Order: sequence, then structure tokens, then C-alpha cells
Amino acid sequence: MHDTRWGNLWVVVGVFLVTGGPFSRPSVAADELEIVSVTPPSPSALGYEERVVVTCRYTLESSESAHIWVRPFTGGANTPGSAAHPSPSYPRGAGEMEGWFTFSDDADVDEIRAEMRGPDNALLSEAVWRVEMSWRAPIQSQCTIMNVKFAPASPAKLSFGEHVEITYDYVAEEVGGIRIQSLPFAGGKMNQSYGCNPSPVYNGRGTGTAFFTVRDSGGRGSVAVGIDEFRLIVTSEDWKTKIAEIPFAVDFVFAEEDSAGDESPVLPSQGAPRIGEAFPRLEFQATDGRPVSTSDLLGRVVLVDFWATWCGPCRKEIPTLVSVYREHRDEGFEILGISLDKDRTALEKYTRDQEMSWPQYYDGQGWENAISTRFGITGIPASYLIDRGGKLRYADLRGAQLAAAVRNLIAEQR
Repeated sequence: MHDTRWGNLWVVVGVFLVTGGPFSRPSVAADELEIVSVTPPSPSALGYEERVVVTCRYTLESSESAHIWVRPFTGGANTPGSAAHPSPSYPRGAGEMEGWFTFSDDADVDEIRAEMRGPDNALLSEAVWRVEMSWRAPIQSQCTIMNVKFAPASPAKLSFGEHVEITYDYVAEEVGGIRIQSLPFAGGKMNQSYGCNPSPVYNGRGTGTAFFTVRDSGGRGSVAVGIDEFRLIVTSEDWKTKIAEIPFAVDFVFAEEDSAGDESPVLPSQGAPRIGEAFPRLEFQATDGRPVSTSDLLGRVVLVDFWATWCGPCRKEIPTLVSVYREHRDEGFEILGISLDKDRTALEKYTRDQEMSWPQYYDGQGWENAISTRFGITGIPASYLIDRGGKLRYADLRGAQLAAAVRNLIAEQR
């Protein structure tokens, strides 16, 4: 199989695999398996014996029972040296399960596979999720994090997309520097709808800043989301070695600003339209000089993608975007990139090297980018998928979910 760093569209034993998210391989009897979350998120650096927890949804129709296993892969082969969960026997029907795996030695994993097998060990369905995860021995480090402060202070109630700002003092004597990632948890599980800023490289002594938010209720209508724990994850500069994980008990609740009597979904950012409403008119001149207007794109399916070259999760999605764009461009699909970069040269080189031929907006203002500010973007990657009639249909889809949604909207009549 052909691989790039982040992956292309593959055919694997009759399965379409799009990286950065789940896919399912149903049997003729409609057996289905889907990976819905992976904790911790990718990219992640873990210590020996630290577990990756994978949540799957399944539908079993062809057999009275089945086993479901979650396994790590590297370069298309099962990663050696892993320890993983045993599988109970799951009865016919539908449900949700959790599996885990870990390592007691150095390991690098680029793919997670979940398999559902019948009593005769026949493969009924499988799902794949692309990741970048590393296990390394704990290292001796003089890194210290202290004087951590939250604004607003805990406890607090916030609107979806509103930032919790964090400041801390650090002492980083690690060669090459450190990165500090901020992640929200509830009940021991990481929130899957969070947003946070990417970490710069810290060296020496100083004060660091970060933020996190919960961008929506994860598709559960106007349900409030509670966060009871916040963790600072300290890694080496290349993200591969975890140096420390520092938990803090907190009490933050995120909810819609005004959800009374309103069950329609809201986007994970302030100032954005609701799904199903007309997308606001967007006009700009692209970096290559092209004039761009969403009004001129009526009749096409349009993805508005907020990203930056310095954003690791954004870069992870680029091969998927390139693949979907090439497949559907001539069928009426367009991408509008909104770059939060401050370095135009870096942006133009990256888009050229990655063959990202769609228009890019750039104003050099970073997080103060005029379009991202207008839409209240609080974390990237963030994206809006608009149908042929100019209505917003989806937000923040990635990987297989994005590819499937684009196919569906392309097939719709305006």
C-alpha cells in the first residue's frame, strides 16, 4: 500500500480508507463498526504503560455474537510489543464498546484498527483511524510548571466557544525545548469537542499562555457540557516524548448562550450561522490574485477551511483535503482556505509543496485574521461545509466524515 505522512485514499480489502477519521467495512448482512473517539488525541506522546482508549459503535446482524478488538498498526503492519484489552462476546444488535492498548517499550503508531470477528474468526467489519502516537521512557528533566492561573476562575459558566485563558510560569532546561498542550476532561475522559491553541516551543524561563474551550455539545442539541479536570501535557519539542502530565481539578460548564426553547445545533464558534441557514457572503482576494466570492460559487459545494501551516492537526488534514478536492473538483466542489499564518512566504511555500491549488485568504494577522475574527473562530482546524444552494450543512468534519459528506452533497440536486 502507498502511504504518505498523513495518508491518501486507499483501497484495503474492499474498504475505502480516508485518514484522520473513521471508516467502516460493512458485510453483506449490514454488520458495521465505527471508531467514534480516540483518547488521548493525536498527536500524543505517552509514557510506558499509558493506555490509548478507543470507543467504537457497532451493529451486528450476520451472527449471534462477535468479538471486537482494537489494535495499533505502524506502516500497515501490527505494531509489535503491544498489550491490549481482551474482548467479551458481543450479542447480535447494536451498541458501543471501549477498547485499549499500550506499550512497555519504545513504539510509534500511525494507525488504529478495530476489528469485529465472528465465532469462526471471520472478519465481519473493521474501522481505521489515523494517528501519530509515540511511547517513550520517562526522561529526567528539569522542567517545572508553576503558578497556573485560569481566567475566568473556576467555577464558571461559559458559552460554547468562549475561552478559558491559562497562564503559567515555566522552567524548561530540556535540550531543544518543550511544548505544553492544554486539554479538558470530564469524568476521566477527554472532551471530543474541545478547541485549544497550538503550543510554541519553550526554552529557559518565562511565562506561557494558552486557552481551551468546548466548541459544542457534540451533536446532543442544547445540552450543557461540564469540564471537571484540566491537564497540562508537557512534551519534547518533536511531541514524541512525554515529560510530564499535570492535572487540575476545575468546574467549568459550557452551554449555548441562549438555548431556551431552541434545539437547533449551533456552530462551535461565536458569530457563526446555524446549520441549515444561508452561509454569510464571503469575499476576498486570494494570495494568487484571484477574486473570490461565495455568491459566485452558488451551485457548487464549498468547504471554508480555517487553518495555518504551524498547526499540526491542520497539517494532518491536508492530504485528505487534497485527495477529496482532486476527486470532486470537476463535479462541483471548491475549497476556500482561510490562513491564520503571519508568514506569507511560509504559507505560499507550504501550499505549493502540498499541491493545495484552491484559493487562500491571507492578511498576516494570525488569530486577529479579519475573516476568522468575523466568524468567532476560537480553535483550528475549523471548517464549514456549504451545499449547492448556499446553506451551511456541516461544521468541523474531518477525514472519512468529510469525504462522505462531500460525496453526499455533490449527489444532491440544488
